[in-house]
Amino acid sequence: LGSISCHESLGFLQSQLGSQNNKQIQLAILDGLILQPDTSSLPLLKAKLVGVRQEEVRQRILEAMKSIGTAEAARALIFEFENASGSGRAKVLKTMVGMNAEPLTAFFRDVLKNSQNSSFRVMSIRGLVQIGDSTILPVLETIRERDPDEKVKKEADSAIQELQG
Repeated sequence: LGSISCHESLGFLQSQLGSQNNKQIQLAILDGLILQPDTSSLPLLKAKLVGVRQEEVRQRILEAMKSIGTAEAARALIFEFENASGSGRAKVLKTMVGMNAEPLTAFFRDVLKNSQNSSFRVMSIRGLVQIGDSTILPVLETIRERDPDEKVKKEADSAIQELQG
């Protein structure tokens, strides 16, 4: 049903997500919403994210939010990152990589500058490269020279090569 692009199927999927508790059905509905990214799904996805306990469903909700691709969806993912803990933060950040929405450039730059977590810095570099932010080149050069983590230095070097084309 999700592969049929029409307003009626989208409305049906949205109504069913709100009422279904079965994990497999929720995953199928979310797959349909990923195939039909629509801003009208965002409030429902945000509400569903608050109460979900199943990790696979949670991740699929994040992916559905990413597929919407708007600045509002990016802000919702940033909010989720800021309020998540442990491995949940890493999963949200990883989901955001590859999304190109306005607030993410500043967000990735902030994580890159302020995070003590080397994996977060690596993912932020990847996010900035995916966005194509070549203004980050001077920062990447500094990271390549001074970051205490070798993986971050290597990622910065790869990013420099990719952004310079």
